Amino acid sequence: MKLKYFLILVPILCFAHDGFSQCRLIDARYDSVYITYERVGTITLDSRPQQGVVMRLHNNSNCEIAISVESGDRFDLRRDPVLPDILYRLRTGDRSIQNSGDAFQMVSVPGRRSALFGVSFDCLDEPDGTIEVPFRYDWEDRGDKDGSTVSVEHVTHFAVSWLPKEVKARSEAQRNKGPGVSFVDR
Repeated sequence: MKLKYFLILVPILCFAHDGFSQCRLIDARYDSVYITYERVGTITLDSRPQQGVVMRLHNNSNCEIAISVESGDRFDLRRDPVLPDILYRLRTGDRSIQNSGDAFQMVSVPGRRSALFGVSFDCLDEPDGTIEVPFRYDWEDRGDKDGSTVSVEHVTHFAVSWLPKEVKARSEAQRNKGPGVSFVDR
């Protein structure tokens, strides 16, 4: 009799957590979402081209994630893997600085996909700094009884110290040329 109830409850419990139970890592050597350095190049920040570092945000799962970008444009990662003005923060010690902007929209990054984004050389002047990109899994948004939405925020990071030495030297030279992107304390 107990086995009968167990066999009935197992599928119900698995179905109740279907969003999480279906997420799987693509490559077990990496986190589900991570950032890598790509190259130094021309990036677009605040609709202005400038020299900076091109980073890649990897979705190493089979689940869709959502990230924030500061733009009214619609992005299709199948056509263009570059996301201008992605929301990121620079964390140093007990201070966190977010790239400027206050009107962000959510963009989905499908599972097994990645997106390129630019980081200004101005963000790389703290040797102990960390670039953080907040994200959420699409299935995590859930409505409360009163109609409000509860959302969970995850953060993936890339330490400035992980950049190649020649990139850090170029960043220092670029910074000495003058101000670039504006940041606001949050």
